Amino acid sequence: MAPRLPILPFLRDWLRKLEKELSHVGMVTYHDTIDYEDVCKDNDSVFHPLRRKETGERFARLALYDIYEQDIVRSGPVGTVQKVDSPFSYCLFR
Repeated sequence: MAPRLPILPFLRDWLRKLEKELSHVGMVTYHDTIDYEDVCKDNDSVFHPLRRKETGERFARLALYDIYEQDIVRSGPVGTVQKVDSPFSYCLFR
C-alpha cells in the first residue's frame, strides 16, 4: 500500500516549475524505485531513497547532458497533462 503523503504531488510540481526558472538545475524522480513496505516503516525513505545508485545514475545523466554535452537522452518522459475521471486517471507525456 502506498503511503499517504498528500504534499508530495504539490512539492514535485513546485520543484518542476522552479527547475524551469533556475539555470544549472535538474530534477529526477525516483518514486518508481521506492519499496513502499519500507516507506510504511520509515517515512524518511520517501525523501531519501534506499536504492541510491539508480537515483545517482539519473542525476549523472543530467550532468552528462547539460554540463559535458554528451549525446545521450537527458531524462525520461515528462508528464504534461493529467485528467482524473474516476475511477481512471490519464496522463500525457512529452
